[in-house]
Amino acid sequence: MVVDAESLLADVPQAERLARDGDPARAREMLAEVDAAYRGDAFADEPYADWADGLREQTRSVWLRALRELARLYRRDGDADRAATTLVRLLDADSYDEWAHRALVGTLVGAGRHGEARRAFDRWAGAMRSIDAPSPDPAVLRRRAGQQL
Repeated sequence: MVVDAESLLADVPQAERLARDGDPARAREMLAEVDAAYRGDAFADEPYADWADGLREQTRSVWLRALRELARLYRRDGDADRAATTLVRLLDADSYDEWAHRALVGTLVGAGRHGEARRAFDRWAGAMRSIDAPSPDPAVLRRRAGQQL
């Protein structure tokens, strides 16, 4: 599957509708295909082209939205490994995404992966400190297995 900007902008909302309307398996498949095909910012070979800035930001935003929805679907299915991998990928692209940090820590705690959860929490706290945002509550590390955030 080749993802161009037009496909990305159409496929992600369609997958979100599928998830909302009761076909999460097909939504996961579409979102995973979009993610696998995403090769970076639109027009990356033209970094100084002002005309491309809007589309570049729009496609990046929609791709990040696809990762969030994919992580939600994996978490809903109880697939901690895929959820965590997707959330780490999301945080690699946007290290200040508070929802993704919270979801990653919650996913890891719920899976009993407390060491990984602690390291993820520390990265979250560091990211928030670096932008003078409120620190996360360490209580998220004490949630019981299976408890969603």
